[in-house]
Amino acid sequence: GQRTWQTGSGSRCIPGLPVRLLEDFVVQDEYTLSPGDALYLPPGIAHNAITTTSAVTYSVGFRAPAAGDLLLARAAQIAERTKGRYGDPGLDPGEASGGMISPAAVQRALDCIGVRDETPEQAIAWFGALVTEGKPWLQPEAPDHPLEPEALAGRRLEPHPGSRYAWSDFPAPGLLFVDGNAIPLVRTDFEWIDALCFGRAITAGSPVPALLYQLYSLGAVYLSDD
Repeated sequence: GQRTWQTGSGSRCIPGLPVRLLEDFVVQDEYTLSPGDALYLPPGIAHNAITTTSAVTYSVGFRAPAAGDLLLARAAQIAERTKGRYGDPGLDPGEASGGMISPAAVQRALDCIGVRDETPEQAIAWFGALVTEGKPWLQPEAPDHPLEPEALAGRRLEPHPGSRYAWSDFPAPGLLFVDGNAIPLVRTDFEWIDALCFGRAITAGSPVPALLYQLYSLGAVYLSDD
């Protein structure tokens, strides 16, 4: 039979589907294949097929690992051979601010794994996410029917007892780490994140800070009267 293949470009996939379907597919070329024809599609080329007469097509895939997969496989092998554990000898009292991750702490982590070509500013996102990961059975659940942001104004919010909080003020203005998530901070967030790191309830202002509403949506904070 015959099948017409369209190739082109696109950048946005339709969310929530088990396969990757582009919602902005732009056709650039068309090829009609008859019995005995073959078409090679390089990785990353968007494509679509339309059968013009009853046809059977055999698809042969050539596996090419993504660079990230190669790196993860290599890192897993290195991790199996690596010994030791993070420590903080000579801890400076200035590092004891509630929930704060200092550049010195990140540097100790880099030294522990022998990394010399990465700075604390480059490593803080993955380090902060790692040290705030909780046990799977302690992870908070997102609210089934979350309120709108304006409905939280003036209400008391408490940090979930199973959540782990930490923060850094670098790279400026800083990052908040919650349950393995790294979330960018704005300057006004520093007025209340310290309380959450110490496990204290806070009262939401008006308007409700975007970050606080994000934490509420994740289940990392909850309404005191719930």
